Amino acid sequence: MKKKVLCTLLAGVMLLGSSGVYADEMYTVTQKPITVTYNGEDIDFPDAMPLIHSDRTLVPVRAIMERAQMTVDFDADTRTVKAKKEDLSIAMTIDDANATVTKGDASKKVTLDEPACIIDNRTYVPLRFIAESLGTKVNWNAAGREVVIIDTTEWADKIKAESALMDTLMHLSFKEREATAGTVNGEFAFNYALKNVKDEQGKSIDTNFDVKLAFTGTDVFDGTNSGSYISLDTDLSFLKELYAQSGEEYDEALLNKFAKPYTIDLDLIVDADWNIYAKSKALVSILKDADQTGAAEMIGDNYIKLSLADLLSAVLPVDADALMTAMKDADTLWEVLENLVATDDMLYSQSAAQLDTMINTYATLYNDKLFTVTKQRDGSELWAYKLDSETYKAAVLDMTKAMYEEMGIVMDEEMLAAQEKALAATNMEMSMNLTVKNGIPVKAEFTYNMDMNMPVDENGGTLSFTMKTSVGASDRAFNAKKDKKVVVPTQTVDLADVLGMNPLVILPNE
Repeated sequence: MKKKVLCTLLAGVMLLGSSGVYADEMYTVTQKPITVTYNGEDIDFPDAMPLIHSDRTLVPVRAIMERAQMTVDFDADTRTVKAKKEDLSIAMTIDDANATVTKGDASKKVTLDEPACIIDNRTYVPLRFIAESLGTKVNWNAAGREVVIIDTTEWADKIKAESALMDTLMHLSFKEREATAGTVNGEFAFNYALKNVKDEQGKSIDTNFDVKLAFTGTDVFDGTNSGSYISLDTDLSFLKELYAQSGEEYDEALLNKFAKPYTIDLDLIVDADWNIYAKSKALVSILKDADQTGAAEMIGDNYIKLSLADLLSAVLPVDADALMTAMKDADTLWEVLENLVATDDMLYSQSAAQLDTMINTYATLYNDKLFTVTKQRDGSELWAYKLDSETYKAAVLDMTKAMYEEMGIVMDEEMLAAQEKALAATNMEMSMNLTVKNGIPVKAEFTYNMDMNMPVDENGGTLSFTMKTSVGASDRAFNAKKDKKVVVPTQTVDLADVLGMNPLVILPNE
């Protein structure tokens, strides 16, 4: 959960006089039962609930340990709880503030803030000690009275066991990466159509439009900074059809000015501090055509600047400042994730669940079983990948369920049937040829095709769309005589300032 959302939640709790509604019952904040989540998953406590004693959270030992894949035994003679997983073992004696943690051949004594104890014939242990002994992060959500345990090792094991590609990409070094130069190209085509569909008044809302674009580009990493120059051909004429069928009022004369073909030049630079700089004369031209003169004049010949953290936080369940801190000293994507979890005390169960869903989905979609690896004569490897439609559909359905659960919504039979109906009407093909040399991807060819055709009413109305994507990229060693070093721009304007001056809302004009 992002910090601004948390602040809003806390303010709401204060306005409600420290009371809130949970699961159709009314509690004060201090009365609400404590919940514990592990990588976003609720831990079930069947016969004893977590509690707070002397400002310390105590939990029934077996539920926590078993969720962490540990075996748990209780020696009644010595009144000692023993938990073990691989080379890690933990021993705690009831009413003794000293515990023993053994990792491999090394053992250490740990003094607990609260010793293990027996309450109502159930063994309780200090949660924070257990979680930290397991190497997990513990966050406390005071507003929701939830203990959030995040186990990055479980995610790492999942990726390593199931997806060599994801494991490779997550552990590529930023700092030791060799300077390279390369090319990129691709095509994208999308068609959307409604046929024989009527509105409530019986008026036809049939529509059919295409979106197409093609691009080519070059890129350079000079050992410090990265730069790409991309030329993209597209046609915004499809907007005419889109807005004609929208049912909303819009400025037709204005639309006709910019709903036309464009060749868009895009100069992208990423510096060593993860700042992104983007410049495009065509973008300024489009803004002027759309009567967005304020934004166009502010950009002018400047580069638009934003941080990579700001960009990623828009699609990831994390705060931009926390992500920027995590990226600062990291050498790999995996270190970014571990730093984020270690330093962000406001990653709560919803964010942990979203991260867990993303990791599990990618491990499924890029599972080792979907790859064929062939050794090449030059010592490289060709990773040939093909995703079958059934695996794709199952992953999408699981991800959809998880997303609804994270929002507190359980998909009923009607919702599941609608989702399954859409997936049944969908055909998908995805393939990739990846050349890997010395553990580093140097060439990739990727294709993705999908089409869906499904009825939307009982009168023969149908919705259909098709999408075709192909992308190719290749790298070679940087040539100091041939390739230019990347120059970080000094003439810049922050994206936030551009958006703050002009919201770039073009249509409709209600």
